[in-house]
Amino acid sequence: MDYGLGTTNGDDSPLASLFSALAREPRRHLLGVLYEHDSASLSLTDCATRIASREAGLPRPNVSDDTVEQTLVSLYHVHLPVLADAGLIEYDIADAGDHSDIALTSHRAYRDSAIIDVIESSETARDSSLDALFDALSDPRRRRVLACLNHSFQAIHLETLARDVVRKELIEAETAAEAKTEVETEAEAETETEPDGDTDTILKHLRHTHIPSLSEAGLIDFDPETETAAYNGHPNLCVSWLHSVLNQDFRTHLSTDPPVTDWPLTIDLPTSSTVQVIDGRDGIVAYSQSLLERAEEELFSVFTSPRLLESGCFARVMDASRRGVDVYLGTTDPVVRELVRENAPAISLWEPTDEWLTLSVQDETVGRLLFADRESLVFGTLREQRDDHRYAETALVGDRPAAEQLLGPHLDRIDQKVQDLESAS
Repeated sequence: MDYGLGTTNGDDSPLASLFSALAREPRRHLLGVLYEHDSASLSLTDCATRIASREAGLPRPNVSDDTVEQTLVSLYHVHLPVLADAGLIEYDIADAGDHSDIALTSHRAYRDSAIIDVIESSETARDSSLDALFDALSDPRRRRVLACLNHSFQAIHLETLARDVVRKELIEAETAAEAKTEVETEAEAETETEPDGDTDTILKHLRHTHIPSLSEAGLIDFDPETETAAYNGHPNLCVSWLHSVLNQDFRTHLSTDPPVTDWPLTIDLPTSSTVQVIDGRDGIVAYSQSLLERAEEELFSVFTSPRLLESGCFARVMDASRRGVDVYLGTTDPVVRELVRENAPAISLWEPTDEWLTLSVQDETVGRLLFADRESLVFGTLREQRDDHRYAETALVGDRPAAEQLLGPHLDRIDQKVQDLESAS
């Protein structure tokens, strides 16, 4: 039996250990049981009984003693050590008997709402597709592959994908080297952070290891005849995880505190507001996707130029609509409009007119605007067009005070547009 004990490349980083730990149903149930009891610890026998109940979907009195005993044995010999090694639980290994106490640690994962979602509900924790999802995420190179595909609207040939992964790993290596302390020499930093493969080597690993794994998990669509891969995603897959960051740290990871020298807007915000700047298309797309994941009631969006929505954006827009979020999508992109009509008819689709295409804040024209639950804002401006025909971008992201100040003159227009779309539906 595969107990999901580790990653394919031996990576023992905390994030890899976390995802490996979440890759098996009994471990998700155990974390859910302990999370339900907050700071209280539980005995091994009590945990086994509750896990068996959650796995079978039966009341605890209806679970047989044999089932509880089998669950207890697998916990003791397999799952407790994995969770303890990942830093997710604590228990006395020297006294791990039937009545030993098990408790959650203060691991940062318990502040990630998406992780809580997969352990708190017994129905969600039973979802077998989560095993494949977290197995895939436990390998850092597969996370990079998914991140690259997530930022492309079209399928990508494996050779192109390999080059993208190499480029991503080089950037990560350079960033890690810059973060080294001043006492380390440049040679030491390069030795410790150099990527472990060239394009040909990574292409081989993609063909024989990572692409089959991701395809089997349903996270990508792969055409073996054309050797092209496209992002498919998973309802429980957070974009922050693709960037090797937990959900609650994502905005800080992507952004800087304003003002920055090239940010054109002059804003005077309350000290209580959390406003940050994201410079660069990839970071803006990634944060926009995380906002799509978090929307609970309403998502109003405007994209004033084609090719601003990526495959991962489209997948998350559809996920939001499926979970009951009222989605109002304004886009000039004919490809996106056709996909929405065919795949997500519940989305209120509209084509921005001149008054929206010229929408500006402090004389800066909006390129992309996402407003979730009338709380969270992404306001992006388009810069010069690059060689790949995409625009350089800068965005302001913030909470309600920022949204009210930046969008104040346009909030009535947004309200009117929502009313018009509701009346027409």
